[in-house]
Amino acid sequence: MTGRAKRRLFVWTANAVCVCVAILLVSALFLTSARWSGRFMLRINVKLPPAIERDSLMYMPCRDEQTAEWLCSPGNQVTEGFELPYQRTVDYDVVSVSIGGKSSVLRIFDTYHQPDSVVLQYDQETRSGLKDSCRIHFPVPMGHGDRSVSIDLTQADK
Repeated sequence: MTGRAKRRLFVWTANAVCVCVAILLVSALFLTSARWSGRFMLRINVKLPPAIERDSLMYMPCRDEQTAEWLCSPGNQVTEGFELPYQRTVDYDVVSVSIGGKSSVLRIFDTYHQPDSVVLQYDQETRSGLKDSCRIHFPVPMGHGDRSVSIDLTQADK
């Protein structure tokens, strides 16, 4: 191999190494991501009629509306997952809602996941004096940070 051929081979090899390193660095930037999870506080302003006791209110965030509708269907006896609010006052409840997602370095392929709906379970006194467990669902407002929603149960079943 002549000196000129060795030099040409060296240049090609150096160029190939530089291209491979550049591809590795660029792909690391584009493909590196981190999964994260967190939560936000959902303030639920609840207007109640006299037949519903505030202490009976329980909540379950649902990832999709179909699950919420299924939980609210007549005869559904599922009780696992319903929880008391994180904080309760005279006028509103605060529910902790889990969120998650994936973030990349350049923020090109970021994702954000939050529940679509919250199911509210409550006990309502019937005309005969018995307590009847009822459920409704409502959408979770989109956005980032703490949020609030208003529910008027005085109009339920009328």
